[in-house]
Amino acid sequence: MYMGIIMPTTAARSKDYKRKLGFRAEVVEHRRGRFRHDLFDFGDVMAFGNRKIIIIQAYLKSAMKLHQHLTPEGNSFVEEWVNNGGIFEHHIWSYTAKKGRKKWDVKRIIFMNCKDERNINENVNVNVK
Repeated sequence: MYMGIIMPTTAARSKDYKRKLGFRAEVVEHRRGRFRHDLFDFGDVMAFGNRKIIIIQAYLKSAMKLHQHLTPEGNSFVEEWVNNGGIFEHHIWSYTAKKGRKKWDVKRIIFMNCKDERNINENVNVNVK
């Protein structure tokens, strides 16, 4: 909490972002004592819709190095998820400040197991509070 305002987490931002796209989404990381624990050790948010089920790891751009191992090649849980038809996304959040207001941007890196599609890396500008 900052000056009486609850600051949204990156997971909450990703949940709101997916909901705006028409998905059902929920934060699935949970607390264990003082620590947060990810779903299957790699997911903060789960979303589904449009015949897709997605697990999302959401974090700030400054924490990219801590999460770079979360790929199908670098993590057996992520590999199993993708090989069984799930989609795994990194949501890398950053912001720019202008006149005291923050504009949040998300870079999405998407891993899926589909012969017709390759892994996708895209930048998306969003206005999520």
